[in-house]
Amino acid sequence: MKFAKALTGEFADFFRFRVGDYRVVFSRSQEGLLQIVNVSRIGHRKHIYE
Repeated sequence: MKFAKALTGEFADFFRFRVGDYRVVFSRSQEGLLQIVNVSRIGHRKHIYE
């Protein structure tokens, strides 16, 4: 994904998207031609990975 960054460690199946000081943590899957994005968390960067 162009603007997303893959996470590591226990969050290895997730990606993050940065919006200023906030982060959107999500996973994705694909069913045929359809790509599904499942948003897990949205929060400030200080607290999102706790």
